[in-house]
Amino acid sequence: KEYGQLAARQRRTKSELFRQMVEAYKAKLEEEEFLRLQKKMSRRARQKGIFTEKDVERIVFEDR
Repeated sequence: KEYGQLAARQRRTKSELFRQMVEAYKAKLEEEEFLRLQKKMSRRARQKGIFTEKDVERIVFEDR
C-alpha cells in the first residue's frame, strides 16, 4: 500500500519507481566500492611515499 502511495505521489508507475530505486541502489553500491578502493589504494600510496598530486604526476611522467 505504501509503495503504491509513494508511486502516486511521485506521479510514476510502480514499475518506474522500482527502476529508479534499483538505479539508486546500484549507484550507492558503486560509490561504496569506489570509496573502499580509494581508501585501500591511498594506504598503499602512502606506504610508497606518495602523498600529493605532484608525487603522482612525477611517477606517471617518470617512465615517459
